[in-house]
Amino acid sequence: MSLSAQDNCPPPQSQYFVGDWLKTFMDALAVPVTMLGLPRTQVLLQVNEQLRRRFAHQVSLSVTSGSAELRCTESQALFVSLADALPLPLDPRPYDWAELGERLHSATQGRVAYVKQLLVHAYCCATDRGSECMAVEDLEKAFTESIWPAGVGALNPFDGRFEWRQLDRAGEPFQAGDPGAPSGRRRS
Repeated sequence: MSLSAQDNCPPPQSQYFVGDWLKTFMDALAVPVTMLGLPRTQVLLQVNEQLRRRFAHQVSLSVTSGSAELRCTESQALFVSLADALPLPLDPRPYDWAELGERLHSATQGRVAYVKQLLVHAYCCATDRGSECMAVEDLEKAFTESIWPAGVGALNPFDGRFEWRQLDRAGEPFQAGDPGAPSGRRRS
């Protein structure tokens, strides 16, 4: 029995079942197949050698690739484009747009689902306050209420006391595969 490299535990039977199902499905399609998925789908390829051979050529696509500055710019552009679709404008103060971009990336890791979730919740917070714009305080509250309830104070990217690190430690919203792994980029 092969062991998962990630946690040295035997892979669950469900991973074998899904891998075998994918092979059967691909055979029935009788056309070339491209598989897209989150990084954790890589485990399917690790536990199923035949499936791994079928997807020998792999490309990793990510909104979070490239330099930290590029990631923040991309997150900001995504956020602003989605925010423009809402009936309330977004006010970055007390931060400038560049710093807000960094904070947005820290809060969502550039993941579209989290960006959308954060924006919708911030919009609700702003309308509940009777405001004519979404403010940083709405983003701060939205992060805690819709992404991570323990994300308060120094653990909330929209709080002025934020620690400026990735929120990928054990129990955090973007927890890495190895909870004991060191992480975090420090803001200079």
